[in-house]
Amino acid sequence: AFFERKSRHFAAVDDQYGENLRRKEALLEEMAAADILAGGFEMIRDFQRRWGEIGFVPIKQKEAIQKRYKEVVDKMFDTLRGSERDRSMDRFKEKVSSLKASGDRRLRTERDRLYNKVRQLEQDIALLENNIGFFSKSKNAEAMIAEVRAKIERAKQEMQAAIEKVKLIDQEENKE
Repeated sequence: AFFERKSRHFAAVDDQYGENLRRKEALLEEMAAADILAGGFEMIRDFQRRWGEIGFVPIKQKEAIQKRYKEVVDKMFDTLRGSERDRSMDRFKEKVSSLKASGDRRLRTERDRLYNKVRQLEQDIALLENNIGFFSKSKNAEAMIAEVRAKIERAKQEMQAAIEKVKLIDQEENKE
C-alpha cells in the first residue's frame, strides 16, 4: 500500500512537472513574439514574475529550458538598451538644435564639456587597464579583475556615446 501511494504521488509530481515544462515553453514562445519596445522593462518584469510562478520542471530539461529563458530575456534587454541609446541620441539631437538656435557659444560650451568627458574617460580607462596588472593570481583577484573589466567596458561605451555627440555637434557647426 505504501509503495503504491508513493508511486502514485511521484507520478502526479512528474505530471505536474511536465505541465510546468509545457507552460514554460509556451511562455518562451510568447516572450519571443512580444513587442518589447512597446512594453518596455515592465513587460520583462511581468514575464519574469510569470516564469517564477510556474514552478519546477523535470530535472532532465531544467538546464535546457533555463538556458533558453536566459537567452530570450538577454535578447529582450539588449533590444531595450539599444533602443534606449537611440532615444538618448534623438534627445541629444533636439538639445543640439535648441543650443544652436540659442547661440553659438552654448553649443561650443557643450562640445567642450563632452570633449573633456572623453579625455577623462580615456584617462580612467588607461588607469583601470593599468590596475588590472597589479592584481595577483588568487580567487579574489579573478572577481576583482572581472569587475574592473566590466567598468572598462561601461566606460568605453560611455566614451563612444560622447564621441558620437561631439561629432554631431561638429556636423551642426559645419552646416553654417
